[in-house]
Amino acid sequence: MDNSKSKQTPNNEAEKKLEAIDKAIELQPEDTRHWGVKATILRDLGRYDEALESINKAIELEPKIAGHWGLKAIILEDLKRYDEALEPIDKAIELEPKIAGHWWLKAIILEDLKRYDEALEPIDKAIELEPKIARHWWLKANILRYSKRYDEALQAIDKAIELEPDNAHNWWFKAVILEDLKRYDEALEPIDKAIELEPDNAHNWLLKASILRDLKRHDESLEAVDKAIELEPKIAGHWWLKAIILRDSKRYDEALQAIDKAIELEPEGARHWGVKATILRDSKRYDEALQAIDKAIELEPENADLYNMKGIIMMEGSRYDDALGCFDSALRRQINHLYLFNRGTALVRLKRIDEAEDAITRARDLVKVSKDKADQEARKHYDDVLKKLRVASKPISWWDWWFTQANKPRRGLGVFLILVVVTCLFAPFVREGKLGWFNCGKDWGTYLVPAVISTLLLILPVITKFGTQGIEVSPMLRRPEIDISEQVKTIKPRLQ
Repeated sequence: MDNSKSKQTPNNEAEKKLEAIDKAIELQPEDTRHWGVKATILRDLGRYDEALESINKAIELEPKIAGHWGLKAIILEDLKRYDEALEPIDKAIELEPKIAGHWWLKAIILEDLKRYDEALEPIDKAIELEPKIARHWWLKANILRYSKRYDEALQAIDKAIELEPDNAHNWWFKAVILEDLKRYDEALEPIDKAIELEPDNAHNWLLKASILRDLKRHDESLEAVDKAIELEPKIAGHWWLKAIILRDSKRYDEALQAIDKAIELEPEGARHWGVKATILRDSKRYDEALQAIDKAIELEPENADLYNMKGIIMMEGSRYDDALGCFDSALRRQINHLYLFNRGTALVRLKRIDEAEDAITRARDLVKVSKDKADQEARKHYDDVLKKLRVASKPISWWDWWFTQANKPRRGLGVFLILVVVTCLFAPFVREGKLGWFNCGKDWGTYLVPAVISTLLLILPVITKFGTQGIEVSPMLRRPEIDISEQVKTIKPRLQ
């Protein structure tokens, strides 16, 4: 009972403050300060529309108070009306250009609008005015990270850590950036420091689980995500990550239990149904996998990844035409080299080699030439497949089919057929003497029929272009990644 009361205290106090300020407004309705205080209290209560009305009244009474314009911008940001928030924060800056908090808030709003290059100017101005405020450097690091300028982001977060070494959020975010840079071993140190400072913060354990997964240390990763679940058992995303880690470990039954728990907590989460479909596919339960992916598509019909996943499941059931349609649906929503490659694999199975080569060439050309290991591996894989396809587009010789490009069983059969042909052709000379075939009489068929049949079998690949080299290309599934963007928003420092 005591805990329940303590949890209700802040709201009760805010309601009492609201009653008091309403009484003050009743007595002094033209006092702009009262309306500003009321707006602040209503915002604290999460009653943003009413807060906006109150701050507008304060501005109407006294339009030259920068703090009121700043508070209006904050409330509009709370309401996610980011475009509208720019005007009041610019007004606040016009009235008080030396207040770092105004510039900081403008940077947040521009970041919310994904105008990252523009956001750098106000955050740099905030830093110029107050260089020893850690939250300014944190925000700069976040903006640089969104701009994929990871090395600069790392420098900015290191400055925040220098200013506030006991702030767990700073260490957590450094680990995020190092993970972005794929410097996973280095990322462990800052996330362990964050856990040391805040051991009961599930975000810290979740990020550690992600980093350990990147390092393929699945057992340790599982321990970390279990700790996050222990701290926040009602968060579907934690169970989602646990399912992915268990899938990585090929523990499919346990992975299904975890993803079902995520679905129970968040039944409208398309990504949960998508992961369930992936696990069922890995378990070769293709009909159930199709049901799960169809549910995911129903929830997010514009998610290209889901159509890609459905295409892969279709291919497992040899439904190549249907799979091709799924990959085309994915490409209509997003041009991605992975979807193009998978389209090519479906065309290979349909023996439409020229079209397959075109699709995979386009996939290869979409992958940027860079030092990134994933990009390099993708380009190399696509180049290797293209080489096979170019060979496959040419008729195969019987020798290549049976020997040069054959596996051991096929090569053994080829040797046997050649021995049959040679034996049957030369046997008459051994049995009938020098005249061989001329002395066979009615027995000539005994020798000739096996030789002809064996010869036809040997040249059959040339006649039918059987399998055009027998090329096998498997579709590729995007590796599930943790999206920490929502976590970043919850941890981002806010103007009080």
